[in-house]
Amino acid sequence: MVAAFQTPVDIANRALQHIGSPRIAAFADNSKPASEANFAYDKTRRSELRRAVWAFSKRRVVLRAITTTSHILSPATYNAGTTYAAFAIVADTAGAWWQSLQSANTGNTPAVGSAFWTAYYGAQTAEIWATGVTYYAGDLVYKAGGNVYISNANANAANDPVGGSPWVNLGADGTVAVAMVILNPIAYGPTGGTARSLYRLPYGFIRTAVQDIKSPSTLYQNTTGGMRFSDWEVQKPYLITASAGPLFFQYVADIVDVPYFEELFCEALAARLGLELCEPLTQSGEKIQLTAKLYDRYIGEARQVNLIEAGSAEPDEMGYEPLAPVNPTDQQRGGRPQQGQ
Repeated sequence: MVAAFQTPVDIANRALQHIGSPRIAAFADNSKPASEANFAYDKTRRSELRRAVWAFSKRRVVLRAITTTSHILSPATYNAGTTYAAFAIVADTAGAWWQSLQSANTGNTPAVGSAFWTAYYGAQTAEIWATGVTYYAGDLVYKAGGNVYISNANANAANDPVGGSPWVNLGADGTVAVAMVILNPIAYGPTGGTARSLYRLPYGFIRTAVQDIKSPSTLYQNTTGGMRFSDWEVQKPYLITASAGPLFFQYVADIVDVPYFEELFCEALAARLGLELCEPLTQSGEKIQLTAKLYDRYIGEARQVNLIEAGSAEPDEMGYEPLAPVNPTDQQRGGRPQQGQ
């Protein structure tokens, strides 16, 4: 079944419909609704992604502690004449990173909704390859004086990247990994005087998610999922912890492919976008109030469905809480929406 919302313009048109403004064909249209929607869409989308741990937006990645030999990935700019392998990583002209979904990928410009490319979510740092390390899918390594490679399989041990599978040579397409300039928090990381390590946050990071695997057979205080606390601190672009790793890190990613969105999230995002567009397009206080009520309705429904799908969890110990408004019924009950709702 085809998703009701296919593109960012679908969400923008739903927003414009809410406020009684003419719909658009594309963000590039020569009209005020198109210009205002284009300016506000990504800002509003990222804000709504950060409000809660949406089930559709969670991604997982293996992170390795930064060392004095760590390099940072620098993808080559997409070239229509280059044939890309599956797992290849490129940057578009705006600097966003994309990953190839197919082999023999030629002449297909990376874009939202493409069958050939998806937005990249994963590690940004590469370590020098070592024979005694077991690598996982998505791990990045480089060879001294040579290319950078990405693992396309788990349990990848003692396989020299130069030999090919289970490695993909990103350097074949011009991607490189360069030595890092580590402007780390004082006393942390490979040059600091403490045991705490630095991890570079993954590309597309929006916020942390609950890390522990839930244990439904174990009852804790009658309500929780058995979450264990950690010493993690986020100081962008780093994660700081005493753990030596590797970390199997779960996070909310900067999802851009609209068909992956939960449809109630699309409705909530459209209402929020409509609220942002209402003043510049209508100057109607009455429409602003009506759109605000519509947003409260849709965000509440979306969070309820998300809570059911994600399951219960303890509050995030890192201090992040959903930012959606607390409605009067929540206040009367003396509570607020749970984490992940």
